Amino acid sequence: MQVLNNGKTEPIDPSKISRAIAKTFEDNHDSDLNCVSLLTLRVISAAQSRYGLEPTAEQLQDVTEEVLMQSGFYDIAKKYIIARYERQKGNETR
Repeated sequence: MQVLNNGKTEPIDPSKISRAIAKTFEDNHDSDLNCVSLLTLRVISAAQSRYGLEPTAEQLQDVTEEVLMQSGFYDIAKKYIIARYERQKGNETR
């Protein structure tokens, strides 16, 4: 389960995490599905280990950034962070 920004809970959807990571890899012309799957598992495991069985969407995103950097994907992490910032900035203007 994860806690959404609106306070509701829903099961953690690994495909959403995978899509976000894969999108960032694709933007860098370096997509590897096996790598994306492994990173997704690491994100979920680390988030649940750190925050319990119901991490927030924000916590999952924070952990995704950390996992990308810990795995040596610094350029990918940078692109992920920028995309996340731009998405948040867009949400604030609505």
